[in-house]
Amino acid sequence: MSISVQSRVDDLSAGQDPQDAVLAVLLAERDPDRLWQAFSGRLAELGFDKLNYTVFLPSRSIDAPDLINPSLSTMPAEWLADYAERRLDLIDPLVDYVSAGGQDPILFDATAEGDIGEVARTALRGGMKAGVLVPLQRGPGRHTGGMVIGSSLDPADTRERVRRHGALLLAMTRVFHAGIAGEIMLRTHGAQALSARERDCLSAVAMGRRISAVAHDLNIAEVTVGMHLKNARKKLGARSLPEAVARGLIFQQIETL
Repeated sequence: MSISVQSRVDDLSAGQDPQDAVLAVLLAERDPDRLWQAFSGRLAELGFDKLNYTVFLPSRSIDAPDLINPSLSTMPAEWLADYAERRLDLIDPLVDYVSAGGQDPILFDATAEGDIGEVARTALRGGMKAGVLVPLQRGPGRHTGGMVIGSSLDPADTRERVRRHGALLLAMTRVFHAGIAGEIMLRTHGAQALSARERDCLSAVAMGRRISAVAHDLNIAEVTVGMHLKNARKKLGARSLPEAVARGLIFQQIETL
């Protein structure tokens, strides 16, 4: 698959107006399934009908699955099964690029001449001819991920659409990633969302507050704080309070100032 340095889209957000009604929808939507529908639906309208979104594990505090496989995708089910069965993630240049810390969006063309590789041939069989990879690098409280925005259209047409809609693609992808990464991590690791009180208590502990201080701040008994923290550990699958804090941050269930 062709992803040479010359294919980087360094000016993806330059000189373009990213305003679009779907951005307001993505920012307001809290249901992950509707968020995906709004995101993928708008991209399909723009001609990008082949999407792969992947969240990479951001911390060694959780056992990582061996397979780096798309968390959400519009690719055919048989393509996803084949990708997983043959462990193409181990030789996928797009996965390698994000894993190595690549930050610039890059164009790719699965129809390029020469030895395009098995991943590109598989992409073609799934209907993806070309597109752009948007790396989503982790910062404080964020997750590393990548969004492949591909198309079944002619590669030249796809490149023109990327140029025309670049700022919108970038804005949509970043808003989508910020809104759904935590939910993906919850689903991947079989964890549950915390209640509002459990979030309050765990967030306070994450910021260094003692249980007695948390109880005073929230006007509840210390034993109640302990109950909420115990429930939070159970829901997050944590064996200790520090691990619960780590998982709460990773799963975007809590925030620290």
